[in-house]
Amino acid sequence: MTPYDSNNPRRQCGIDSEVKDYPYLYFTTPFPGLLNHTVCVKECPTVYSLYPNGTKYSGSYVLDCATTSTVSSC
Repeated sequence: MTPYDSNNPRRQCGIDSEVKDYPYLYFTTPFPGLLNHTVCVKECPTVYSLYPNGTKYSGSYVLDCATTSTVSSC
């Protein structure tokens, strides 16, 4: 199964020309009602950007992603 991002029109991660180098799908906001905020990424993140209690990770981490119409930065 190949994942699709939330762009409009949707792009197939790792397949479509714009996201050929981004084979993995990342949920930017993995909460009910926000599962449509996805991007294709080059690799899976190695740190969490949000702790379970809702506070943000204070370190720096750059996620290499292909932005979409719903996610303008990573």
